[in-house]
Amino acid sequence: MIPTFKGEKFDPENLVGAYKRAGAKYFMSMGVHHDNFNMWNTPNHRWNAVAMGRKRMSWACFQKAAVKHGLRFGVSEHLWLSYRWFALSHGSDSQGPLQGRAL
Repeated sequence: MIPTFKGEKFDPENLVGAYKRAGAKYFMSMGVHHDNFNMWNTPNHRWNAVAMGRKRMSWACFQKAAVKHGLRFGVSEHLWLSYRWFALSHGSDSQGPLQGRAL
């Protein structure tokens, strides 16, 4: 799905402006989704917004709009869910060739 996402209607200027008009004092963009899809050009893997999809650093577009509207800007990461999802509490296969072995 990611390679098909082109973001033809992506308009950070309009979105950040709407938040500003609603009274926002800051705007935060996601930097890394919990599935390790980065919104910047990571050298670690190809799963990022520069290598796939829109081929732009999405957070940087939001930063530019936030600065223009006089809002403080931040970047968040949602990786804590990755650790929970892949935690050892999910432990081992209940059937198959790896049955009973910790992952």
